[in-house]
Amino acid sequence: MKLRTIHLLIASTNARIQELPQLRLGLRRSNIQRLRSGAQSQEFRLDSVAAFEIEERQLKQRLQQLEKERRVAENKFLHARREREIAENAIKLQQAAYEVERSRREQMRIDDETLQRRVRQSSET
Repeated sequence: MKLRTIHLLIASTNARIQELPQLRLGLRRSNIQRLRSGAQSQEFRLDSVAAFEIEERQLKQRLQQLEKERRVAENKFLHARREREIAENAIKLQQAAYEVERSRREQMRIDDETLQRRVRQSSET
């Protein structure tokens, strides 16, 4: 999974975890209204509270798993970036070495031409 995707999943999971207290509060208010209308209290308590506790536990487990995946993805990303930087630096070094060698050859060619011209000029006189 890509690092960006993992960050988005972590954010959405955290958002859902943050929503749960408000949802519980709404459910409690709803249960209170149902109790006033004569419903059994244990039914509401077991069904709704357990559901939210299970969801919260699952979300926290999912968050822990996502954090592990994030660390793995970050390590892969950092490793790939280091490898890319090493390759880019090697290419730059090769280009610099090529430019030095090209300049050296060009200077040798100019020196040879200058020397040949002087030899011709001296032989003509």
